[in-house]
Amino acid sequence: MNLLLLSLLHLPEVRKEIEISHVSCDSNYRDICDGSVFKCHPLFMTQCKAIQIIAYFDEVEVCNPLGSSSKKHKLGCMFFTIGNFRPHLRSRLNNIFLISVVRSPLVRKHGMNAFLQPFVKNMLSLCHDGITVKVNSLECQYKVALLAILADNLGAHAIGGFKESMSFARRICRSCMATTEQIQRDFCELNFVLRTPREHERQVSSLSGTDSAQNSIEYGINRKSVLDDIPNFSVVKNLPHDIMHDLLEGVIPYEMKLLLQYLVEKKYITARTLNQRLKSFNFGYSELSDKPSDLDENIFKGNNDKKIRQSASKMWLLAIYLPLLIGDLVPQDCEQWELFSLLLKITSIAASWVIDRETVAYLSVIVEEHHYMFKKLYPHFTIIPKMHYMLHYSKQIQAFGPLTCTWTMRHESKLNFIKRAASHGNYVNVCYSVTKRYLQSLCYNIHCDTLLSETLQSSSYDTELCNMNLPKELQEIVNATTENTTVFPLKWIKFKHFNLKKNAFIYLDKDEYYPKFGKIDNLYLIQRPNKKLYILYMQVFKTMYIDSHFNGYVVELSPIYEALNIKHLKEYPILHGHKAFHNSLNSYIVVKQSIM
Repeated sequence: MNLLLLSLLHLPEVRKEIEISHVSCDSNYRDICDGSVFKCHPLFMTQCKAIQIIAYFDEVEVCNPLGSSSKKHKLGCMFFTIGNFRPHLRSRLNNIFLISVVRSPLVRKHGMNAFLQPFVKNMLSLCHDGITVKVNSLECQYKVALLAILADNLGAHAIGGFKESMSFARRICRSCMATTEQIQRDFCELNFVLRTPREHERQVSSLSGTDSAQNSIEYGINRKSVLDDIPNFSVVKNLPHDIMHDLLEGVIPYEMKLLLQYLVEKKYITARTLNQRLKSFNFGYSELSDKPSDLDENIFKGNNDKKIRQSASKMWLLAIYLPLLIGDLVPQDCEQWELFSLLLKITSIAASWVIDRETVAYLSVIVEEHHYMFKKLYPHFTIIPKMHYMLHYSKQIQAFGPLTCTWTMRHESKLNFIKRAASHGNYVNVCYSVTKRYLQSLCYNIHCDTLLSETLQSSSYDTELCNMNLPKELQEIVNATTENTTVFPLKWIKFKHFNLKKNAFIYLDKDEYYPKFGKIDNLYLIQRPNKKLYILYMQVFKTMYIDSHFNGYVVELSPIYEALNIKHLKEYPILHGHKAFHNSLNSYIVVKQSIM
């Protein structure tokens, strides 16, 4: 890890990104540096250039999970990202760096602490001594600190020394002392005793006494984690919950299954109707790769253990578009439908890239409301541990910034590289093979300068447009200079996380009540002797109202057109306009993330 950081710090763009502060100027949460964990950290309070490390742990099955070699070649992997990088740069797979790889059977044999020990030793060295880089004959020292370790619930409990079987343990939470009985009746974080570093240390020390077995059950702790040896790091504070595993792979499929079973039982829908509509639904071009698969008809039948099998991204897309798919068949006063709409609202806030303080407080209120409503409508079904973890989301935002800063969606994608690197048929020393291929890939990316490059890409262009035929909004930009200017039409533009094409919607601004959207009518390149401008020519759509039953903004075409420089785009995902099955007149824009 030391050598990797040293190699990265020799790159000017990496040093520049580390040395520029990304703390928000207002009171909103935008990044991990806006949270209290960063702001109250002794190192970052005194040294703004210190390097923020965000680690990630997970296990990956490199063989056929149903084959004879399953679990035999399962790998445990530790990665890290640099928290000083802006969120859209941290999300690049090239900027998720591999630290260590181990066979999972060896972890089970020797213990998790044995696997973590080299990482802890590395971090202790970095925390105490830092890294010294020679730049233009001058020595620059960078101190380093660990902000958080990301993992799914099983992985977080394993590396933190907590009980790993959340469904059967007495204490099921690493953030508080909740029991399986208490989470069924208490839905406010204030009703739970939060774990603290000092109390956790006392509980860990009790595991070496005569009542160690009983104390282990009582406190929900298996052992002391060596991670607590890292300065200013605690397993009860720095192992945040992950909304991808909690919501997209936990609560949403759990509650959606109950909802669909209820709607089928009431004869509002059938499995065939939903699957037919799902097939014919017009997903946007940026959504096609995550288009949900057909649902197994057995899911709609009661008293079975069948689960909705979708990836996290497909599950998210299915959830937000379910109201448009079957909302016309569901009565307006259906309480089960209102409960699911409330869950969608919680998810949109939890997945937001920017969150204000009022919304943080509101989130805890609607989570409590959701859980009470769930117990009322589904009294024979339990509050699962992942539903309890939602109670801690507001406090986690205050600690780490937006929950998307500590989710594992992009890290999970990095595991695909590990699978590909290991899938060459020879597993004699698979850890060595994976590491070698990763380092080759890393060297290539550093050589090609692809880690932090923000190069804008576009379709080819060769047909010059006459200025007289341009829209007036575009002519104003062209005529703003006396320089020789040529204009070319484009089919697509890729910039940061944006993949822009015609007919896509983008978020423009927000008035007192509703957001304003723009539909891309055309894309242009305005070329000057020493400058290129990439322009989006859009027709503005006005939001009429929010239709919560169909989970979307009802928008209306306006006669206004705007020309927008692509570098002035707001940090918000690309959107698409849709029609509901019940009404071909209204146009809906469905958002994944709440617009603040």
